[in-house]
Amino acid sequence: LYRPTADRAEQHPENEYINLENIALSYEPSAEVPWDMFADTGFIPPDGKLIELKGNVRILSKEPDKPQISIQSSEIDLLPDEKIAQTDKKVIIQREGKKINGIGMVAYLDQSKVKLLSNIDGKYVP
Repeated sequence: LYRPTADRAEQHPENEYINLENIALSYEPSAEVPWDMFADTGFIPPDGKLIELKGNVRILSKEPDKPQISIQSSEIDLLPDEKIAQTDKKVIIQREGKKINGIGMVAYLDQSKVKLLSNIDGKYVP
């Protein structure tokens, strides 16, 4: 489901974490909504159940024949088994001239649904 690429990858023998720099991650399930994800750094623990993205994190939808959704935050955690991206940081979501800000988010990647958790403020331009 997830295919990461990075300018640099390093695995630490003492904790087996994989550290990634300038990461690009493609989420491409066969029958669900595809997404592209980008971040300055990424961390993957040994069990692979979490991918931590940090620094200029952007998630872009690639659903055919639908307007692109852009999600931006300073940090986002991906839970590959649950097909969820989440954060407790500030989030900016943009789509077709619409911009919504909030604090905290849960994105259900397989359903193309995003839930903001608090301090929600939006702007719609016709």
